[in-house]
Amino acid sequence: MLIPHRLLAEDEPQARSEARARGWPLEDLPSPPITTAARLRQHVRQEMNRHSPLLAGRLRELASGAAFVQFDEIGAMQYVTEVPREIPAVVSPYNVDSEVETAVANAADGVLARIRGRYRARRLLVTERRAARRADLVVCVSPHDAGHFAAAGAREVLVVPNGVDEELFSVPEQLPPQPRVLFFGSYLWPPNTVGLVRYLEEVWPRVLAQAPAAELRVAGPGPLGPVRAAAARTTGVRILGFVPDLLSELVAARLVIAPIWFGGGTRIKVLEALAAARPVVGTSVGVERIGFEHDCHGLVADDPGGLAAATARVLLDHGAASRYAHNGRLLAERYRWRALTSPLEELYGRLIARAGSAGSG
Repeated sequence: MLIPHRLLAEDEPQARSEARARGWPLEDLPSPPITTAARLRQHVRQEMNRHSPLLAGRLRELASGAAFVQFDEIGAMQYVTEVPREIPAVVSPYNVDSEVETAVANAADGVLARIRGRYRARRLLVTERRAARRADLVVCVSPHDAGHFAAAGAREVLVVPNGVDEELFSVPEQLPPQPRVLFFGSYLWPPNTVGLVRYLEEVWPRVLAQAPAAELRVAGPGPLGPVRAAAARTTGVRILGFVPDLLSELVAARLVIAPIWFGGGTRIKVLEALAAARPVVGTSVGVERIGFEHDCHGLVADDPGGLAAATARVLLDHGAASRYAHNGRLLAERYRWRALTSPLEELYGRLIARAGSAGSG
């Protein structure tokens, strides 16, 4: 039986809670101290974060008896070279973070902010390349991301798209009558914050001009300062923050918005909305790489006026909204977890079997 052993940083409370709920062995390791030597190493090696000797040492200890070691997300990927060569290493990036950071930098205000952002993007790219070349397998969420890591030197790349939980398909297809709009996501992720702030400033007032009774509800964890500031300058917006029961918010929503103008990977929140039979209005980037079609699964627009008109149409045109809800759920059927993860489960099985054979021999 596979029992994951997770090493977590101090700032991952949700991950800690989920791991403990599953009965997984879990270790909290303190963040490395801020020293001149640590900063020098970070800049010389172009590492994403300050190096933690404690984490590196504990990782080497645990890896010696592991069937394989998996590194999720860019912050963990800088430690892949700590794993002994004879132990398989699996890297699972959720995005091409260097591309996202480049887009953030290019959109930043001020020359200094753009320079800092591009330097950070460069460090992310170095981390991605270093991890890709050491890993035995890189698991990506889209063919686009897979192409990036293959070009970076990955020996084997497996595409496992983001999927949706079964409970979302239990939401009734019938849409609620109230004109409620929902945005949900993590505000630790810059594309979400930047996109939502722009929507609040440039799109939402136009929506209210066409649908005065509309309400926008904003859910999800992370720092909401810029979002709250933008919401305070308009009306009809309710900031919820983290909600323990997102399903109830989806049930009560008439549509979900995805105003994302830059970023990589695939939009889990879009897939979740479609699985719950909720129409989606978003930008081209917001709905890309999942087979989403304009005026079939929802509406796509990249300018504020177009997004406002699309939002108002779904709120006011019941026939169109119902059609999008039905078609969106059909699209989401392709992304049920049980269908998507089979190739990865088979690979994990082979790695575990190989480790068992080596141990018995």
